Amino acid sequence: MTQLGFIRAGILAAIATVVSASTANAQFEGTYEVAVKKQEEKKSSRLSLADWLTQKQRNRAMDLWLAKNSTSSHYEFFLEARGVNYGETNGEANATPENHNVYGGAFAAYAGVAGLKGGYDLDSEKRSNWAASLNLRLFGRAIQDTHINLEYGLRGTTLKEDTDSEFFQNQFGGVSINLYLAKSFGLEGIYQRLLPVESDRHRTMEGEDSKAGVFIDFSLLRVFGYWRHEYLHFKGGDQPSGSEFRQGFGGGLRLYF
Repeated sequence: MTQLGFIRAGILAAIATVVSASTANAQFEGTYEVAVKKQEEKKSSRLSLADWLTQKQRNRAMDLWLAKNSTSSHYEFFLEARGVNYGETNGEANATPENHNVYGGAFAAYAGVAGLKGGYDLDSEKRSNWAASLNLRLFGRAIQDTHINLEYGLRGTTLKEDTDSEFFQNQFGGVSINLYLAKSFGLEGIYQRLLPVESDRHRTMEGEDSKAGVFIDFSLLRVFGYWRHEYLHFKGGDQPSGSEFRQGFGGGLRLYF
């Protein structure tokens, strides 16, 4: 073999060595990437004691939420009779309250988490109220259980005078809460906001109505007592602007079926 042949053979051998080394390095890098990827997959899917405890706690919270919000009875109803004795003032510090009594009742019907409620009150001022609302239960599995309800509806108020009367029909929104402290004893509260509306005498009325009390259940029968506060504000029309505050204690009976 000539000298030129030896040179060509050397060049070819060097090229072959470089190509072989590059191929081996590429294969090594590819194998390394595959191995790393497998390790990451194993790590992400690996079950540890900490993960198991976290998942167990999450499942327990979900089960508790479902138990508390699943409806035990699809259809529910109640009838209510109530009365309250209250004092009325115009809000001034030195005002002497006028004592009055109010008696009324209510009825509600629920299908699952949605329900309808209606009520009527008549007091010794010859003032009458009726209310009708659509209720939505956000939390709780029954109306005779710990629950939170949203309310939206209409309230009609008739103010009777000696020779004439004035009528208002307010939209209102509210929330009602029942909280059982024991199996048959608990607390309840209601808040309603009356939106402004104009009467047939072109006078505007708005206000708030709230109740807070305690109750005891005897199977289907509930005995309850509560404190009630009502605030009404009037303006416009042919009379001066003014406010009315009524607050007092009352009680009643409610029958669930």
